[in-house]
Amino acid sequence: MEAPIPRSDLSGNTFWEFRDPLNPQRTRRKLQPAQSGGHISDGAIISPAWHQWLRKAREEPPSMVEQLENVRRMEETKVLAARADERWKNGESLLEGPGKRRDLLEEGKGDEAGDGTKGKANPGAKRGGPGEEWQPESWNPNTSTKR
Repeated sequence: MEAPIPRSDLSGNTFWEFRDPLNPQRTRRKLQPAQSGGHISDGAIISPAWHQWLRKAREEPPSMVEQLENVRRMEETKVLAARADERWKNGESLLEGPGKRRDLLEEGKGDEAGDGTKGKANPGAKRGGPGEEWQPESWNPNTSTKR
């Protein structure tokens, strides 16, 4: 029987793959968290790639290069998200049109009613349509005769 092969992630968690002693054709995969609790429900943080490997959604475990690339990508995404939040907070929105600033709408300036409906149709007004007056007739089934 093959010896279990230990693998680890960047957080110090250890992953094992071994043959099931009751069913030698079946391989089992398990996690031993680096935390002292020793159980996954104690709050071990596991990357999606390791989850896929544990659930046998991927055959090969993630390499150290792949794990480092994922950490770099996550850090880059955080920086880009912070920049986008800052641009959104300080800039004009293309959805509001040119010259209209978000802060004017937030303060209620720019419309007389103060409800954000300047230049817009009344949202509560009744809309008409070609079938608005139509009403269904009562249902009269054909009577069938017994044979």
